[in-house]
Amino acid sequence: MDNNLHGTISDALGNLTSLVELDLSYNLLEGTIPTSLANLCNLREIGLSYLKLNQQVNELLEILAPCISHGLTTLAVRSSQLSGNLTDQIGAFKNIDMLDFSNNLIGGALPRSFVKLSSLRYLYLSINKFSGNPFESIGSLLSKLSSLRIDGNNFQGVVKEDDLANLKSLKEFHASGNNFTLKVGSNWLPSFQLTYLDVGSWQLGPSFPSWIQSQKKLKYLGMSNTGIIDSIPTQMWEAQSQKLKKAETLIWVDFVECPKVEVVYGSTSPQHWYGVVRGLDEEAYRRWSFGGEISPCLADLKHLNYLDLSGNYFLEKIPPQIGNLSKLRYLDLSDNDFEGMAIPSFLGTMTSLTHLDLSDTGFMGKIPSQIGNLSNLTAHSLTIMNHPCSTSHLCNTCISHGLTTLAVQSSRLSGNPTDHIGAFKNIVQLDFSNNLIGGSLPRSFGKLSSLRYLDLSMNKFSGNPFESLRSLSKLLSLHIDGNLFHGVVKEDDLANLTSLTEFVASGNNFTLKVGPNWIPNFQLTYLEVTSWQLGPSFPLWIQSQNKLQYVGLSNTGIFDSIPTQMWEALSQDEPMQLEFLNLASNNLSGEIPDCWMNWTFLWM
Repeated sequence: MDNNLHGTISDALGNLTSLVELDLSYNLLEGTIPTSLANLCNLREIGLSYLKLNQQVNELLEILAPCISHGLTTLAVRSSQLSGNLTDQIGAFKNIDMLDFSNNLIGGALPRSFVKLSSLRYLYLSINKFSGNPFESIGSLLSKLSSLRIDGNNFQGVVKEDDLANLKSLKEFHASGNNFTLKVGSNWLPSFQLTYLDVGSWQLGPSFPSWIQSQKKLKYLGMSNTGIIDSIPTQMWEAQSQKLKKAETLIWVDFVECPKVEVVYGSTSPQHWYGVVRGLDEEAYRRWSFGGEISPCLADLKHLNYLDLSGNYFLEKIPPQIGNLSKLRYLDLSDNDFEGMAIPSFLGTMTSLTHLDLSDTGFMGKIPSQIGNLSNLTAHSLTIMNHPCSTSHLCNTCISHGLTTLAVQSSRLSGNPTDHIGAFKNIVQLDFSNNLIGGSLPRSFGKLSSLRYLDLSMNKFSGNPFESLRSLSKLLSLHIDGNLFHGVVKEDDLANLTSLTEFVASGNNFTLKVGPNWIPNFQLTYLEVTSWQLGPSFPLWIQSQNKLQYVGLSNTGIFDSIPTQMWEALSQDEPMQLEFLNLASNNLSGEIPDCWMNWTFLWM
């Protein structure tokens, strides 16, 4: 296992007839499983995960079934490019305890012979192309099944009480990303007690599934996009205050790319949230969503470490009891409507947080100084409309040393950046776009040696930024468009930007002065330098950028013809994959060759 083995799997393995366990996982082996493996009748455990088998799953079963299947307890072939359909040969593995075929290309319905696997406790079929209703094969007799993972397939059908009645040992149930409808009675009580339940995209509604209250050991609950048009019963909050106090992770709803549900403001309890319904258009967004208040009962989940309340329509203030969730590491309140409210200072008491997202929340006012207590933050995203705060205040309140992401776009930040920015030594992504920040970039920007994504677009920055940014060798994406930057940019200013792939710098007042034979150290896919002074000669260095997909060179002072080499680069057997070329507002001359009609990928 993980010995960096190369090549194909040797037929000689079939001579090791005393082998009890064979694990070739995490190597660079490829090809098919040799038929000689059928001789290893004493095998009890087989691991063939993360290989390049490129083999039909039924071929594998044919090799293992005659001699090996009866004694085998573990078969793990995860992420190994298996394809084809499972056949009834699977029923020969009567003593199998763990079966893992996840993350392959296996399709078709599960064969009925699955019911013969009476010893099976762990079944992992996630991320394949299975279809049909699997509960017709696995629901009737697999009473020992403890963990069932069938998420990310094409399974479909109606699941009834009888289909689940014998799954008495089930603890983990991963089944999201399929097309199931659960039809059970209003008083149904499952025979299992789950710790993990994810049925995202199932049809559970319209009523809230009351049977959830019977699951007293839940640590993870995923019910996004499940067609619920109802309030969460008061009993649910009361029950979960006691039953879920040991919960580690609880995801009530993920609304990413999901439509919304009408808010019922006449509810008798401010603790009601609302679920998901399909088929609503975006115009209904402001009227449909979870609404009302965030329940203070959440504070009873003392062991909670992940809380995502994004994409809803909460209108009331956040209950201060949330600040008592001392173990919470991930908090996402983005895309809500707390308009006019201040950022709660009690967030600064949640010192276990590593991720905090307050973007698009409508919060107003200054960032509370208590946020500076969150010393474990690694990702911090803010979009705060009507925000009167300065950049120096922001940098003084944020925790710099561990932070990897800081996004404060469209937040009316003002003032000038100071040398405090140099304290963010581990920052990977920094986004101050679309604000009112001015002044020159401080030299301390050069200390941000881990920075890969920098977006300062649409501000009032001035001066020459390359005097501060020229040493950032890991920088992949640089967006400085729409500012008041100006100055001469020379070869030395760009020499160390060896990782750069996106360069968006239009709408400033730069002059590029480089030699006629200059070849940049980077390879760009996106170049936008509209309004730079590049001419009068056509910039020949463009031809060295053979990965370009977007080029914006309008109004760049070019008084020249386009070199024939440029057209040839677009016409060769492996042409430059240019999709957008803007040369407007220049003084170009010469002919455009007739072959441009063949460049169907190019928009000029």
